[in-house]
Amino acid sequence: MSPRCNARRLAPGLLLALGITACMSAPQKSDAPAAAPTPADPQVAAQAPAPAPPANPYPGMTQRTAADGSKLYCRKEVATGERIAKERCYTEYAMRQLEAQRRDFEKSRETSAYGTSGGPR
Repeated sequence: MSPRCNARRLAPGLLLALGITACMSAPQKSDAPAAAPTPADPQVAAQAPAPAPPANPYPGMTQRTAADGSKLYCRKEVATGERIAKERCYTEYAMRQLEAQRRDFEKSRETSAYGTSGGPR
């Protein structure tokens, strides 16, 4: 083999080694959380920004507010046989029902005689 072919084989390994070395030499952040400064003046404390709204309890869903003020959770879904995704929105109650159905399904799969392999256990 020519030296050129060996260089091509060694180049990815050499780049990986250099990348690992660079990452190891980079300064690391400490795991200790930084203490939040407390304002000494009570007026400044009263003007502090309001806490952020709670995080979305359903990952992958966008949270919206309906015209009547209820919360909606929306996502794009592609129906069987369709090519174009349509946005479907669910109320909080519907989301709780979907979660309960999913839990029931998972529980029935665990106790099923057939499981996921397709044959009896």
